[in-house]
Amino acid sequence: MNPGILLAALVLELSAGEPATAEYAFRWNPKDGGPTTVEDIHRILGGKTKSVKEFAVRYHQVALDKKWPAGSDVAFRERTKADGGTDYRLKFRRATPFESLGQCPAGMEVSYEKDVSFGAAGATRIVYSLSCTTADADLARSLKTLPYPCRSEVVRHEGKKYRIEDWKLPGDERLLEISDKSENEPANQARFATIVERLLRSGAKPSTTSKTDMGTRCTE
Repeated sequence: MNPGILLAALVLELSAGEPATAEYAFRWNPKDGGPTTVEDIHRILGGKTKSVKEFAVRYHQVALDKKWPAGSDVAFRERTKADGGTDYRLKFRRATPFESLGQCPAGMEVSYEKDVSFGAAGATRIVYSLSCTTADADLARSLKTLPYPCRSEVVRHEGKKYRIEDWKLPGDERLLEISDKSENEPANQARFATIVERLLRSGAKPSTTSKTDMGTRCTE
């Protein structure tokens, strides 16, 4: 066996523990209060957009597999860029760190992070996520998922200080999300908490429903 492949396989089987990367995020429905546009957010936080990307996101129903990590919620999403190209992501999420990163189907790219979602009064919800991603449609189809009949439209604004996503979801719902992906360090979490505090003071109310849940509420 190629030594590089053998080493990669051994690394995946090692205890994953606490991930090196974390995504800090805050979500709100603008009709419930707070800033309603990206420009409003920039005015409050003093940032600016450096690049814009647009996507169509569709979630799929996925059958449980006994080989997948115990105690995990499982989601599968299909994301198509406005200028072409589609990728597929199988994601496992749970409240405790993963022991191993070897559960992704062969041929999919593996990523592992801690997701820290902010609520009111400084409260946080921590979830560990193991993601398996591919642009190979045949590999994605081999998982035998069933796509929901509805899609969400997403506009992503990348900036130096944070990233904003504007989600238009089924049922004429909308969700704004601000996030930052950086090292899994207390200082980075504290820095993002100051962003959240300013948004809360502006009237933003934390969303209690995930994008996945809202994106799978299809009736047709």
